[in-house]
Amino acid sequence: MKISVFPHVKKPKQIHEYDVTFEQLHIFISKHREKRNKIDMTAWSPTIFRPLHRLTENATYMFCLVLDIDQKSKELNDPKYIEHAKQVGHIDNTYSIIESELNRMQIQAIMHTSYSNTKELNKFRIIFPLEKPIPANDETWKPIYRAAVEWLHSTFGEGLTDKSTCDPARAYYTTPTLEDSRASRIDGQYIDWIGKGDEYKERERIEQEKKRAEVQNRLAIRKSHTDNIDAKRHVTFSDHRRYMYDLLKYDRDARTSLAHKLGAKIVGNRAERWTCPACLRNDATYFYIEPNSATSLFCGHVQSCGDKKSPRYFTPGYIAEFYGFL
Repeated sequence: MKISVFPHVKKPKQIHEYDVTFEQLHIFISKHREKRNKIDMTAWSPTIFRPLHRLTENATYMFCLVLDIDQKSKELNDPKYIEHAKQVGHIDNTYSIIESELNRMQIQAIMHTSYSNTKELNKFRIIFPLEKPIPANDETWKPIYRAAVEWLHSTFGEGLTDKSTCDPARAYYTTPTLEDSRASRIDGQYIDWIGKGDEYKERERIEQEKKRAEVQNRLAIRKSHTDNIDAKRHVTFSDHRRYMYDLLKYDRDARTSLAHKLGAKIVGNRAERWTCPACLRNDATYFYIEPNSATSLFCGHVQSCGDKKSPRYFTPGYIAEFYGFL
């Protein structure tokens, strides 16, 4: 297998590429390291890049699947919980439980604690080798990653990791050697992640088709209502407005047209860089052309425009009306 190593993650063109065995990767992961600021720790990636520049569009092949176990439950990550756990001497055994179960299931993996791990709240990574390298594109990689997260949660419990963090160009920091640091290698069999990804993709296709049929039915009902409201009165502006709000929410062509009217840049399934009516910036705005992904329009300035937890969002009908497109 191949890995990419970054002496400094903020210098994405400084890449050292190595051919390693899974045992050698374990040695690299578990190597003694002095504690420094996280940003100054060596980082690595299971992805190779062409050209040698760590960008998503340069990601070519991946040789391992890495799951970040952050346990992002609000309760667990609340400072009050951590302080209480310290006071009562609570020790989190999540790492040990998963390590023991992977051994029992005889699944080949490397586990190691991450930079922010503590006794009270385990944070770590599980690295699964892939039987063969896979293309690092969305069509291949995302279903495999999301299937892996589903498998993890169904096997060990919900809330361990996040299904959305699947950038193939992501780099992983190595960990300093501290009192609570751990690294383990588990011998066993490969998991057929490619097969699980294909199954996930088929389930998603069936679900998308079902949603698409529901959307078309909803629009047909709205249009019929608008075309001839009980044959008793003419269509009012309010009727037309409700229809257009639904159309922009659920119709792909209408959303594409809105993107063009807003002067957005369309990248794959996303329309980006339209002007947010709240903060008047366009560098973090986006929405999905395919309504089955999400119907709202988003401004990604979470701290200054959102609620400091999630992006500000708008209905497409509101945006169209705000900018005079209805």
